[in-house]
Amino acid sequence: MATMQSGIRSALLGSGVVLATLGCGEPAMGRGPTGRDRAQAAPAARNLIATSFCSCRKCCGPNARGITSTGKRARRGTIAVDPRIFPYGTRFVIVGYGKGIAEDTGGAMRRDGRRGIAHIDLWLPTHREALRFGRQKMTYRIVNGIVRVEK
Repeated sequence: MATMQSGIRSALLGSGVVLATLGCGEPAMGRGPTGRDRAQAAPAARNLIATSFCSCRKCCGPNARGITSTGKRARRGTIAVDPRIFPYGTRFVIVGYGKGIAEDTGGAMRRDGRRGIAHIDLWLPTHREALRFGRQKMTYRIVNGIVRVEK
């Protein structure tokens, strides 16, 4: 995508980087895109479903031991994902929850992923808190390699 404004051309490159050049092909000096160009450079918001779980047998099944599919102990910041959508190790910042990392998966996340729906499951310390969190529709953007999730 490219725009032409006052002899300055800007092009959106791979991961949201904007390259601005003068009409003659020389890079423009300055602080980067402004106005309309900045809006075009912003990554698009995408929808996702956020649910929560704890380490109990109701949430994780009869063999629940609090260990994730990657072999780590579930704790604050553990997020279950469909690894085809968000690979293990993906970092998240979630408004109202905090920071987390993709280090578990679950049937609901994989099932929704096959249907093209992004679904994350946030670990919480008690079953009561997990129930209170419920199922929330949120949006996410990937900014500088970090998934930012908000309502």
